Amino acid sequence: MLHSPQKYNSKLIIQIFSLSMKAFLALFLLFAAVSAATINDWKNCGSSKAQWIPLTLRTEKSTSSDVPCYVSICGLALVPFTANGYNLDAKKWGFSLYSKKGNIKNRSYIGGEQFCFDYTFKIPSVATSVGSFDLYVSALDQAGNTLGCMQFDSSYLF
Repeated sequence: MLHSPQKYNSKLIIQIFSLSMKAFLALFLLFAAVSAATINDWKNCGSSKAQWIPLTLRTEKSTSSDVPCYVSICGLALVPFTANGYNLDAKKWGFSLYSKKGNIKNRSYIGGEQFCFDYTFKIPSVATSVGSFDLYVSALDQAGNTLGCMQFDSSYLF
């Protein structure tokens, strides 16, 4: 026997709708958590004279190499400096696949202060055709000198 829509309990409809919304919200939050991540598998590649040491790396995974990648790196200023640029170098087996220098907002820091920079960049697909590779990101001062460096695997981006 078929029931007419009028016989459905409105409370039941609200419960079903509520469960559907909770499921949608859970999937949305799961997707958001997967797309942005704090990465713990990185290396400090700065020299013994580094003026800044990296402490955290946060990335948003991209769908392909042709889509811009987002990276946020934070660290600690060991001495006073002014940062205004970065250097990105993609390497495989010690050979450079891609290199790019860019500017960040010019800002001065004092020793003990947190230094963070965020940027979005694209790596050409020709570089990603070799599979996974190492990324070296260095903060630069006004003269182009390296303040500090962080190394991590490209698999965290694509």
